[in-house]
Amino acid sequence: WNVRSVMLHFMDLPTEMIVHIFEHVPSRDLWYSVRPVCRLFACIVGDTKMWHLKIRNYDVTLPTCQTEEENFHWAHCCCELERERNRWTNESLKRRVSVTGHLATVDAVRLMETPSHRKVCITGSRDRSLVVWDVNKITGWIWSVCKSGTNDFYSCGWDRFVKQWRISNTGVEPVCSAELTAAVLCVVSDESMVISSSFDHKICAMDARYRLQKMIELEFHNSAVFDLAQEAGSPYLYSCSQDRRVVCVDKRMWRMLCDLQLGAYAQSLSLCSGQLLCGTVGGKVVLLNPKNLSIVNELKVAAFCHAIRQVKLNLGSAMCLMRNPSFKIF
Repeated sequence: WNVRSVMLHFMDLPTEMIVHIFEHVPSRDLWYSVRPVCRLFACIVGDTKMWHLKIRNYDVTLPTCQTEEENFHWAHCCCELERERNRWTNESLKRRVSVTGHLATVDAVRLMETPSHRKVCITGSRDRSLVVWDVNKITGWIWSVCKSGTNDFYSCGWDRFVKQWRISNTGVEPVCSAELTAAVLCVVSDESMVISSSFDHKICAMDARYRLQKMIELEFHNSAVFDLAQEAGSPYLYSCSQDRRVVCVDKRMWRMLCDLQLGAYAQSLSLCSGQLLCGTVGGKVVLLNPKNLSIVNELKVAAFCHAIRQVKLNLGSAMCLMRNPSFKIF
């Protein structure tokens, strides 16, 4: 039999049988390789029912706040779910590498890729040092780091400074810095504006185009503000604090839109695809609808003494870094 005759016989099968076969084909192959073959395949693969079946087979329920997003794509979601599952299965985990470069606890880690395709890992420590690792060559109190553009990143720490750095061919060079009124616990950037949160309850916005000149400083919390979250191009900023509140702020008017008080305060936030994930000191991960901060779901993942240090939400998985220490993926 040649390829043409096999294709003709395959296309003669009932649509239900073809759909059943496609359920066992990797999502990325379905979308990018099978769909363009013919109109029949394009019709089957382009139907959202096809992707509903695949997601149901994963035993995954997507929250409404995610699926109602204007730019939500069922096929893309399935591809990401499969990629995360394959990435974190025991059989596919890469070897673990441990290296020494700091004299104290490392609290900030960020991976980035330069325009020359160099993969680097930036780490910040309580010894007040930053180390840039060349990921491809690794064989062997900075509190937060965020990426900005292709070569720049920002760091902040207990010295009250927010600093901008630039990666060049010869190393890492300081660009500028701004001193705030207390220890800085988090920094985020959206290219034109840098926003930080501090131990003295404040959220500060700085102009990234004018050497971190302070634009506005406000208090939406009654205690230390641990983490901030925002999406590129979105006017909304989310913060969590030791006062147990999660707050949504409109950056256009710098006005609080809504807030939610948790049973135990959150130290980490992660925003992705119409979902806001909180990691609390009570050992729970709480999933919120970012539009109104209503609770969508919550899960107890550790005892109280094993508080969650950081959460990271992807399209296909949620990751939790614990204090005990342990690392969990859901």
